[in-house]
Amino acid sequence: MLIALVLIFVAIPALEIYLFVQVGDLIGAGPTVALAFLAVAVGMAVIRMQTPRAIGRAQESLRRGEAPVTDVLDGIALIGAGGLLILPGFFTDVLGLLLLVPWVRRSLGYAVLHRALKPAQARAAAAGVVDGEFVVMDTSRSPDPSSNQPRLPPAP
Repeated sequence: MLIALVLIFVAIPALEIYLFVQVGDLIGAGPTVALAFLAVAVGMAVIRMQTPRAIGRAQESLRRGEAPVTDVLDGIALIGAGGLLILPGFFTDVLGLLLLVPWVRRSLGYAVLHRALKPAQARAAAAGVVDGEFVVMDTSRSPDPSSNQPRLPPAP
């Protein structure tokens, strides 16, 4: 956790400053600032256009009786992409642009979902949850004494 905080609050801003200086040396200060403002405008447009679409897709999935997992993951990733584009810096802009690519955001969404569900699966296994099969037997007739199958009580 400490490493993640160091990355977020120290390493990423340092990388952003370094990239600003390098891009400024390469193309000049004016175009560098213009690119930063362009990224902010694109990020705001993505959030403004994609948020209602993502909500609409999730509601449509619910109307069809489906779980809107993919639609919700897409919506979160698109809002995250817009947020990353709004943040000043070229590194976060590249991450935001990557999230605009459908297969990248779906792959990342399912990876995050899989990681989030892993502890719940481990807790279920530790609690002794067993996946198995059962057979419901007719209890109205007397059991065959030669049968090795256990007799189950009647269902409530």
